[in-house]
Amino acid sequence: MPSLKTRFDYQMDREGQQEDAGGSWENATGTEKRDALAAFTGFTVSDPPTEAEVQQVVDYLVTLSEHVVPLINDLIARGGLKGS
Repeated sequence: MPSLKTRFDYQMDREGQQEDAGGSWENATGTEKRDALAAFTGFTVSDPPTEAEVQQVVDYLVTLSEHVVPLINDLIARGGLKGS
């Protein structure tokens, strides 16, 4: 006798299947960093901002991008994002 599939069974069947994340992703390029990334705690920026304050924002954006590169590449490699 065939068994009846429950909603849970269908969900389990789908696990591990890659879903389209809205187009193909290319491997990210640039410097990869996998060291600890401290949580952003914010900083004060004056009005108008000083050159040092703007540089502080730029430096943190660079740090974030260096940590996003391996994340994107690992997700593509493991099927979490659809590669091109």
